[in-house]
Amino acid sequence: MRRPSIAELFGTGLLKTTVVLTPMFAASYGIASGAVQQLPQILSGHAQIVAEGQAAVEQVAEASDAPLSEGRRKQITANSRDETVAKVTIWQEIGGLVRRFLLAALTVRIVRRRTRLRIFQLPDLIFVPLLFWWISTSLGNAESLVNIKTGIFIAALLTVAQFSFWGNYIPRVFPLHLHGTGESFAANISGRIIGTAAAWLTLTFWAATPPHPTRPGQDRVGRRGGSGALLSRRRGIVVHHDRTGIGDAG
Repeated sequence: MRRPSIAELFGTGLLKTTVVLTPMFAASYGIASGAVQQLPQILSGHAQIVAEGQAAVEQVAEASDAPLSEGRRKQITANSRDETVAKVTIWQEIGGLVRRFLLAALTVRIVRRRTRLRIFQLPDLIFVPLLFWWISTSLGNAESLVNIKTGIFIAALLTVAQFSFWGNYIPRVFPLHLHGTGESFAANISGRIIGTAAAWLTLTFWAATPPHPTRPGQDRVGRRGGSGALLSRRRGIVVHHDRTGIGDAG
Protein backbone atom coordinates (compact mmCIF):
# COMPACT_ATOMS: atom_id res chain seq x y z
CA MET A 1 0.00 0.00 0.00
CA ARG A 2 1.28 3.45 -0.90
CA ARG A 3 2.11 6.01 1.76
CA PRO A 4 -0.77 8.52 2.08
CA SER A 5 -0.13 12.18 1.31
CA ILE A 6 -2.52 15.11 1.64
CA ALA A 7 -1.01 16.59 -1.51
CA GLU A 8 -2.54 13.74 -3.50
CA LEU A 9 -6.01 15.06 -2.66
CA PHE A 10 -5.21 18.03 -4.87
CA GLY A 11 -3.54 16.06 -7.62
CA THR A 12 -4.85 15.79 -11.16
CA GLY A 13 -7.02 12.74 -10.56
CA LEU A 14 -8.63 13.82 -7.28
CA LEU A 15 -8.70 17.63 -7.50
CA LYS A 16 -12.29 17.88 -8.70
CA THR A 17 -13.50 15.40 -6.09
CA THR A 18 -11.80 17.32 -3.29
CA VAL A 19 -13.01 20.70 -4.53
CA VAL A 20 -16.61 19.48 -4.76
CA LEU A 21 -16.69 17.63 -1.44
CA THR A 22 -15.07 20.41 0.60
CA PRO A 23 -17.85 23.06 0.33
CA MET A 24 -20.61 20.44 0.45
CA PHE A 25 -19.35 18.95 3.71
CA ALA A 26 -18.73 22.46 5.07
CA ALA A 27 -22.30 23.45 4.18
CA SER A 28 -23.70 20.55 6.22
CA TYR A 29 -21.77 21.71 9.27
CA GLY A 30 -22.58 25.33 8.44
CA ILE A 31 -26.33 24.90 8.55
CA ALA A 32 -26.03 23.14 11.93
CA SER A 33 -23.67 25.70 13.48
CA GLY A 34 -25.10 28.80 11.83
CA ALA A 35 -28.79 28.05 12.37
CA VAL A 36 -29.92 24.97 14.31
CA GLN A 37 -27.52 25.44 17.22
CA GLN A 38 -28.53 29.09 17.54
CA LEU A 39 -32.03 28.11 18.68
CA PRO A 40 -31.45 28.42 22.47
CA GLN A 41 -30.35 32.03 22.12
CA ILE A 42 -33.24 32.81 19.78
CA LEU A 43 -35.82 31.33 22.15
CA SER A 44 -34.56 33.36 25.10
CA GLY A 45 -36.87 36.16 23.96
CA HIS A 46 -39.94 34.05 23.19
CA ALA A 47 -43.12 35.45 24.78
CA GLN A 48 -43.99 32.25 26.67
CA ILE A 49 -40.45 31.79 27.97
CA VAL A 50 -40.24 35.41 29.11
CA ALA A 51 -43.64 35.13 30.83
CA GLU A 52 -42.65 31.93 32.62
CA GLY A 53 -39.44 33.58 33.81
CA GLN A 54 -41.38 36.50 35.26
CA ALA A 55 -43.86 34.12 36.90
CA ALA A 56 -41.01 32.17 38.48
CA VAL A 57 -39.55 35.37 39.94
CA GLU A 58 -42.93 36.41 41.36
CA GLN A 59 -43.48 32.98 42.87
CA VAL A 60 -40.15 33.03 44.68
CA ALA A 61 -40.68 36.65 45.75
CA GLU A 62 -44.04 35.80 47.33
CA ALA A 63 -42.50 32.91 49.27
CA SER A 64 -39.53 34.97 50.46
CA ASP A 65 -39.61 37.17 53.53
CA ALA A 66 -36.96 39.59 52.20
CA PRO A 67 -37.02 41.43 48.86
CA LEU A 68 -35.11 39.67 46.11
CA SER A 69 -31.92 41.28 44.90
CA GLU A 70 -31.47 42.08 41.22
CA GLY A 71 -28.88 39.33 40.88
CA ARG A 72 -31.23 36.79 42.45
CA ARG A 73 -34.03 37.82 40.09
CA LYS A 74 -31.75 37.36 37.08
CA GLN A 75 -30.67 33.94 38.32
CA ILE A 76 -34.26 32.75 38.75
CA THR A 77 -35.19 34.07 35.32
CA ALA A 78 -32.19 32.39 33.71
CA ASN A 79 -32.93 29.06 35.40
CA SER A 80 -36.54 29.18 34.26
CA ARG A 81 -35.50 30.11 30.72
CA ASP A 82 -32.94 27.31 30.49
CA GLU A 83 -35.45 24.74 31.73
CA THR A 84 -38.09 25.77 29.18
CA VAL A 85 -35.61 26.03 26.29
CA ALA A 86 -34.31 22.54 27.11
CA LYS A 87 -37.85 21.16 26.67
CA VAL A 88 -37.81 22.58 23.13
CA THR A 89 -34.29 21.65 22.09
CA ILE A 90 -34.79 18.05 23.20
CA TRP A 91 -36.86 17.67 20.02
CA GLN A 92 -33.75 18.61 18.08
CA GLU A 93 -31.97 15.63 19.64
CA ILE A 94 -34.92 13.34 18.95
CA GLY A 95 -34.86 14.41 15.30
CA GLY A 96 -31.19 13.54 15.11
CA LEU A 97 -31.95 10.10 16.57
CA VAL A 98 -34.83 9.35 14.21
CA ARG A 99 -32.66 10.13 11.19
CA ARG A 100 -30.60 6.99 11.92
CA PHE A 101 -33.60 4.73 11.35
CA LEU A 102 -34.85 6.74 8.38
CA LEU A 103 -31.47 6.72 6.66
CA ALA A 104 -31.13 2.98 7.23
CA ALA A 105 -34.55 2.37 5.67
CA LEU A 106 -33.71 4.54 2.66
CA THR A 107 -30.37 2.78 2.19
CA VAL A 108 -32.18 -0.52 1.70
CA ARG A 109 -34.70 0.90 -0.77
CA ILE A 110 -32.66 3.49 -2.70
CA VAL A 111 -29.38 2.36 -4.28
CA ARG A 112 -28.12 5.65 -5.73
CA ARG A 113 -26.25 7.65 -3.11
CA ARG A 114 -26.85 10.95 -4.88
CA THR A 115 -30.60 10.39 -4.62
CA ARG A 116 -30.38 9.58 -0.91
CA LEU A 117 -28.40 12.74 -0.28
CA ARG A 118 -30.84 14.93 -2.15
CA ILE A 119 -33.80 13.52 -0.22
CA PHE A 120 -32.38 15.31 2.83
CA GLN A 121 -30.34 18.11 1.27
CA LEU A 122 -32.91 19.75 -1.02
CA PRO A 123 -35.73 19.93 1.58
CA ASP A 124 -33.13 21.20 4.08
CA LEU A 125 -32.22 24.03 1.71
CA ILE A 126 -35.82 25.23 1.65
CA PHE A 127 -37.16 24.26 5.07
CA VAL A 128 -34.49 25.50 7.49
CA PRO A 129 -34.24 29.13 6.24
CA LEU A 130 -38.04 29.39 6.15
CA LEU A 131 -38.32 27.85 9.62
CA PHE A 132 -35.97 30.35 11.24
CA TRP A 133 -37.55 33.23 9.38
CA TRP A 134 -40.93 32.15 10.68
CA ILE A 135 -39.55 31.78 14.21
CA SER A 136 -38.26 35.37 14.04
CA THR A 137 -41.80 36.58 13.32
CA SER A 138 -43.46 34.36 15.94
CA LEU A 139 -41.50 35.19 19.07
CA GLY A 140 -44.34 37.34 20.36
CA ASN A 141 -46.87 34.53 20.00
CA ALA A 142 -46.91 32.42 23.14
CA GLU A 143 -48.76 29.62 21.32
CA SER A 144 -46.02 29.15 18.72
CA LEU A 145 -43.70 27.12 20.94
CA VAL A 146 -45.43 23.84 20.04
CA ASN A 147 -44.92 24.47 16.32
CA ILE A 148 -41.29 25.42 16.95
CA LYS A 149 -40.74 22.00 18.53
CA THR A 150 -42.11 20.31 15.43
CA GLY A 151 -40.05 22.52 13.15
CA ILE A 152 -36.74 21.98 14.93
CA PHE A 153 -37.40 18.21 14.97
CA ILE A 154 -37.68 18.20 11.18
CA ALA A 155 -34.73 20.58 10.73
CA ALA A 156 -32.46 18.41 12.88
CA LEU A 157 -33.57 15.25 11.10
CA LEU A 158 -32.80 16.70 7.66
CA THR A 159 -29.48 18.22 8.74
CA VAL A 160 -27.97 15.47 10.88
CA ALA A 161 -28.91 12.76 8.38
CA GLN A 162 -26.38 14.27 5.99
CA PHE A 163 -23.57 13.71 8.50
CA SER A 164 -24.27 9.97 8.47
CA PHE A 165 -24.27 10.03 4.68
CA TRP A 166 -20.90 11.77 4.47
CA GLY A 167 -19.32 9.47 7.02
CA ASN A 168 -20.25 6.42 4.97
CA TYR A 169 -19.69 7.91 1.54
CA ILE A 170 -16.52 10.01 1.59
CA PRO A 171 -14.03 7.13 2.07
CA ARG A 172 -15.45 5.46 -1.04
CA VAL A 173 -14.51 8.28 -3.42
CA PHE A 174 -10.81 8.17 -2.56
CA PRO A 175 -8.28 5.42 -3.29
CA LEU A 176 -7.72 2.82 -0.59
CA HIS A 177 -4.53 4.38 0.76
CA LEU A 178 -6.28 7.78 1.00
CA HIS A 179 -9.49 6.67 2.73
CA GLY A 180 -8.47 8.07 6.10
CA THR A 181 -6.67 11.10 4.68
CA GLY A 182 -9.59 12.17 2.50
CA GLU A 183 -12.19 11.66 5.21
CA SER A 184 -10.06 13.49 7.81
CA PHE A 185 -9.55 16.45 5.48
CA ALA A 186 -13.27 16.69 4.74
CA ALA A 187 -14.36 16.25 8.37
CA ASN A 188 -11.76 18.37 10.14
CA ILE A 189 -10.68 21.06 7.68
CA SER A 190 -13.87 21.39 5.67
CA GLY A 191 -16.42 20.59 8.36
CA ARG A 192 -15.04 21.56 11.74
CA ILE A 193 -13.03 24.59 10.62
CA ILE A 194 -14.74 26.02 7.54
CA GLY A 195 -18.25 24.77 8.27
CA THR A 196 -18.47 25.79 11.90
CA ALA A 197 -17.34 29.28 10.90
CA ALA A 198 -20.98 29.79 9.91
CA ALA A 199 -21.69 30.45 13.58
CA TRP A 200 -19.16 33.29 13.51
CA LEU A 201 -20.71 34.65 10.31
CA THR A 202 -24.17 34.53 11.85
CA LEU A 203 -23.06 36.42 14.95
CA THR A 204 -21.04 38.91 12.91
CA PHE A 205 -23.73 39.79 10.38
CA TRP A 206 -26.33 40.42 13.05
CA ALA A 207 -25.98 41.74 16.59
CA ALA A 208 -26.08 38.94 19.17
CA THR A 209 -28.75 40.66 21.28
CA PRO A 210 -31.35 38.15 22.51
CA PRO A 211 -34.72 38.82 20.83
CA HIS A 212 -37.57 40.33 22.79
CA PRO A 213 -41.20 40.27 21.62
CA THR A 214 -41.93 43.77 22.91
CA ARG A 215 -38.84 45.44 21.44
CA PRO A 216 -39.02 46.07 17.68
CA GLY A 217 -36.01 44.98 15.69
CA GLN A 218 -34.72 42.40 18.15
CA ASP A 219 -36.09 39.47 16.19
CA ARG A 220 -32.92 39.68 14.13
CA VAL A 221 -31.45 36.73 15.95
CA GLY A 222 -34.03 34.43 14.40
CA ARG A 223 -33.55 35.99 11.00
CA ARG A 224 -29.79 35.71 11.28
CA GLY A 225 -30.20 31.98 11.86
CA GLY A 226 -32.29 31.66 8.73
CA SER A 227 -29.84 33.72 6.74
CA GLY A 228 -26.91 31.72 8.09
CA ALA A 229 -28.66 28.54 7.04
CA LEU A 230 -29.34 29.89 3.58
CA LEU A 231 -25.76 31.07 3.08
CA SER A 232 -24.34 27.76 4.26
CA ARG A 233 -26.59 25.60 2.16
CA ARG A 234 -26.32 27.78 -0.93
CA ARG A 235 -22.56 27.44 -0.71
CA GLY A 236 -22.88 23.68 -0.91
CA ILE A 237 -25.82 23.26 -3.26
CA VAL A 238 -24.23 25.34 -6.04
CA VAL A 239 -21.22 23.06 -6.08
CA HIS A 240 -23.47 20.03 -5.83
CA HIS A 241 -24.99 20.88 -9.20
CA ASP A 242 -21.54 20.78 -10.76
CA ARG A 243 -22.50 17.16 -11.56
CA THR A 244 -19.02 15.76 -11.38
CA GLY A 245 -20.47 12.30 -10.97
CA ILE A 246 -19.17 11.69 -7.46
CA GLY A 247 -22.70 10.90 -6.33
CA ASP A 248 -23.18 8.14 -8.85
CA ALA A 249 -20.85 5.67 -7.14
CA GLY A 250 -22.62 2.63 -5.82
